[in-house]
Amino acid sequence: MSHIVDRHAVVDGHRISFGVHGEGEPVVLLHGTPSSSYIWRDVVPVLTEAGYRVHVFDLLGYGLSERPRNPDVDTSIAGQVAVLEGLLGEWGLDTFHLVAHDIGGGIAQRFGVQSTGRLRSLTLIDVVSFDSYPSERTRE
Repeated sequence: MSHIVDRHAVVDGHRISFGVHGEGEPVVLLHGTPSSSYIWRDVVPVLTEAGYRVHVFDLLGYGLSERPRNPDVDTSIAGQVAVLEGLLGEWGLDTFHLVAHDIGGGIAQRFGVQSTGRLRSLTLIDVVSFDSYPSERTRE
């Protein structure tokens, strides 16, 4: 896939790039850092061919989404949960499968604890956990 995100939505005043591919049961893919949704470029075609509608987006501050200059804008894992929730409203998704990698997994874990009933399934791939992010080096 050459263009995995081809649309934009404004969530809490910030431009978020996203893409929706295929038809069928909804799957949302969350990327990690220092990446973008482009990491899913070989996964999206497999899922769409299997009959899923795949939703991808670039987290706030990553990929083609807005990079806020204001240091007070929350781009933390908790802040990204609000971005996910805003896009779910944009997409009209009540329930969906959620697949997450790296810090996307931290976002998925927080979302899942807050909104368990919305998840049809949760798949975590090499994700951060409650006490592993940010790393000691990043904290310094």
